[in-house]
Amino acid sequence: MLYEDVLHILRASCDCIGTQEIIVIGSQAVYGTLHDSEHLPDIIITSNEVDVVSFVPTRTIEIDGTLGEGSRFHETHNRYAHGISLEDEEIPLPSDWKENLVDISFDNPHTGKTLTAWFLSLIDLCASKLSAGRSKDIVFAKWLFDNHHVSFEDVREAIEKIPNNMEKHRLGALKRLERIEKEMISIHMEI
Repeated sequence: MLYEDVLHILRASCDCIGTQEIIVIGSQAVYGTLHDSEHLPDIIITSNEVDVVSFVPTRTIEIDGTLGEGSRFHETHNRYAHGISLEDEEIPLPSDWKENLVDISFDNPHTGKTLTAWFLSLIDLCASKLSAGRSKDIVFAKWLFDNHHVSFEDVREAIEKIPNNMEKHRLGALKRLERIEKEMISIHMEI
C-alpha cells in the first residue's frame, strides 16, 4: 500500500465517524515518518490493511463495519481499515506512546476540511512489533534496525515502558530485541 492509499483510508475513516482526527497504530504507521514508498519493505507495500484507532472508542466498530475487511469499501478498493479499540484489545504499547505520536495534516477534498492523522513513532511501532512477535513483525523490526530508523537503545527503553499488566509481551519483546541485536552484531563482525 502506498502513502496515498493510506491517506485515502484515513480520509474515509474520518468521514465514516464524522471526525477530523484518527490514529494509525499498525505497520502502516511507518508512513507518519517515512513517506517514500520506494524504500519501504514489501511487508508494508503489499499490505492492504490500515489499523486505525478513533479518539472516540465507541465509534471504532463503525469503521470496521463500513470500511473493514469484506466491506464494500474493501471490495471496491482492495484495501481496508481495521478499527481497533484500545479499550477492548490488549495492544502492547509503551505507556507514553500518545506523547510520541507523529502528526500529518492533509486535506479532504470531499469536505474541504483539514484532517490530522496521528501515527505511532517508529520507536513505539518497533516496540509493539517486537511485543507481538509474529514472523512478519520480526522482519519489519529488523528492517527498521538495518536501515537505521531506530536504535536498539531507544527501542529497549520503549519496551521497558510497556505496562506491568502486559509483562509477558514486554519480556518477550526484550528477548526478541536481544536476539536481533546479537544477530546484527554477528553479521557486522563477519563483514
